[in-house]
Amino acid sequence: MLFFFFFFKQKTAYEMLRSLVGSEMCIRDRASARQIRTALQREDRDSGAFLSTRAMLLMLRQNQRCALDMDTLLGCLTVMQARTYSICSSEHTAPGTVEVVVAAKSHVSSSGERVLGMASQLLCCAPIGTFVKLNIVRNPVFQLPLDPLAPIVLIAAGTGIAPFRAFIQQREWQLTQGWTLGEAVLLFGCRDPSSQLFAADTAAAKVSGALTECFVGYSQHETLPKQYVTDVLMAQGQLFQTLMAQQAHVYVCGRARMVSGVNGALSALMLDPEAVPKLKARSRYHVECFGRDTPTSSVPTASNRSCAEIVRDKIRRGVPVKKQRPRRASLP
Repeated sequence: MLFFFFFFKQKTAYEMLRSLVGSEMCIRDRASARQIRTALQREDRDSGAFLSTRAMLLMLRQNQRCALDMDTLLGCLTVMQARTYSICSSEHTAPGTVEVVVAAKSHVSSSGERVLGMASQLLCCAPIGTFVKLNIVRNPVFQLPLDPLAPIVLIAAGTGIAPFRAFIQQREWQLTQGWTLGEAVLLFGCRDPSSQLFAADTAAAKVSGALTECFVGYSQHETLPKQYVTDVLMAQGQLFQTLMAQQAHVYVCGRARMVSGVNGALSALMLDPEAVPKLKARSRYHVECFGRDTPTSSVPTASNRSCAEIVRDKIRRGVPVKKQRPRRASLP
């Protein structure tokens, strides 16, 4: 998994309003303060919307007499959550290269202004050759099974197909090395055929044998009925149950809401509300979440991985393990 780090995050509108707009020291122009307060109150408090850069700049530009030094400004900002992107290439297919899938994000604010995503727009719009600081973090639980004959079920929506493209490339390389592989079924959801990522790759993988089947559902197709990836999973319930009887591994990649829906579908198909926890306990359920609604515990960073996972990862890489309790990094 690839992490892009941005070092500052705006406080929520209400925290900024309380710390700056209400301060006589920072804003002496009461008329401008009322205008800014009105702009800030447009933010949706219940959804946890963050104060946009536009509102921050508006506050500073409209208050030239604002006694706001750098220390105060930085004190209003907190560390920004890392942007995570799954690597979509195999080291055997593209040695020395890391490929990622990035959707350029944007949304329209309550005032009607288009707000661009910070990390995605940077990566999509930066000229070739731009230096970007990043960090690569291993996800030890999201890897192909150690037994190459074990069947795998890959479930994704949108850009969540990224790690599965790497899996397919890895399996194609394994076939060229004479490996015998188990079945691999891809269940994918997207808006329409034009947004079906790596369609040519998956078609070629079916021909080569790296992919057994590929089922796609479209949520905004002009003629076909609306289908999400959970609907595709339920429609292929008999095939899924057959693979699970063969001790298949299940891989899910996407936003937390999509993962939650897939978990519900899995429980319904297996007629067991505890199906997902049981698969996790047997190391046959693997998930990778991304997006703003991602639970912190699902991001595989050193700060939230268990001590056992850290030790096992070090042993695999041949790193000497000291008998001491790992300490979490803390921010001031």
